[in-house]
Amino acid sequence: MKIASFSKTSSFFWIYLFAYSIQALADTSLTRAAAYIMAQLAVCIIIYAEVKKRKIFREALYMLVYAAGFLCVTGVLEEITRINLFHVISRLPSGSFYTEIRLGIYRIETSFSHPIVYCAYLCFIAGILIYLIDNEKNKKRKKFLRIIYVLVLVNALFTMSRSTLFVLAVEQVVLGYMTGAIRFGKKVFIGAAVFSFVLLLSSFLGLPYVSKLKDVWYMFLAVFNDNYSSLFSTSFGLNESGIGNRLQLFNWVAETVKGNELFGMGTSANFEYTVNATESIWNYSYTWIKTSIENEYLYNYFIHGLVGIVTFSLNICGVIIYAIKTSKESKTYNANAEEIVEHRITFSKLMSILLIGYAITLFSVRASDNVRMFNVLICMLFAYNYKLKDRGMIHEKRG
Repeated sequence: MKIASFSKTSSFFWIYLFAYSIQALADTSLTRAAAYIMAQLAVCIIIYAEVKKRKIFREALYMLVYAAGFLCVTGVLEEITRINLFHVISRLPSGSFYTEIRLGIYRIETSFSHPIVYCAYLCFIAGILIYLIDNEKNKKRKKFLRIIYVLVLVNALFTMSRSTLFVLAVEQVVLGYMTGAIRFGKKVFIGAAVFSFVLLLSSFLGLPYVSKLKDVWYMFLAVFNDNYSSLFSTSFGLNESGIGNRLQLFNWVAETVKGNELFGMGTSANFEYTVNATESIWNYSYTWIKTSIENEYLYNYFIHGLVGIVTFSLNICGVIIYAIKTSKESKTYNANAEEIVEHRITFSKLMSILLIGYAITLFSVRASDNVRMFNVLICMLFAYNYKLKDRGMIHEKRG
């Protein structure tokens, strides 16, 4: 492929991948560096090149949502049986996996490493489903997509990942408004009215589940204010606040990286921080080791220092600006060769919303699974925009 074709993409995205690849070659083994370069840089170039030149943009999106549909079925089974199919296949000991109950709900993770990582992935999938449903003409296929969409929302709820669920909810409201403001507004109003009536009636009758709803409400408020964590019942499970020491992580990572601020601790470095804590109920002191960095920005600073956090932040900001800019330039995409007809929402507009939400969730999510999904969708956005310009549907501004 011609190097010049990269000019229609966001340069910060490729700078980020190239910088990481070079640093991986410098501070880790050749095998690990090669694995990183293949899984990140090489795959991104292949996806961009193939989707750009072949008529597979729509098929690629359907592949992503069908795979998500399969995962969601396993997620429902995991919630019912509390048996994770992927844990069984791995044959690893049960202690190697995350298992937790929050507010009486078993937090599912399917093939991902943590429920919040799975929920962040579902944020992408839910958005793609709205885009496909809005533009799908085949009634049977549209019904099937709606079934997957419901499964996605149910699975997201089963993760009980509050901050990510909040982002998901906001994204659905925004996208729902974009795909039909009047109709969507009526549905929201009717739904809110029915919910309020049922809640008031339940409170009047003294039904027991009302107190559980209060616990759920306090659980979400605890994301913004720790004082609420003491208000909801601990009988639903452990990890009552669910914050995961995320605020302390800033100081812990800074202390660990001291002396290596510029290039970080290295691509293969593992985070381990000794924490002295006090158990609040029984009031005794103990020591434990914090091994996870639940913040993608902090993780980039930890392994690649200032170079990593700067290139990563520029990458995130760059692709958001790219998506917003192209959404303003592009009009209805009606490429007969691929039979892609966009109705009320374009792929660029969709990605603008999802990327802003992703940038927010990264403050509480850290996993290579989501980074790979992000890379795939960004490359598809580049290919989508290339097709628009190639067919003369976006006119370059001159002078």
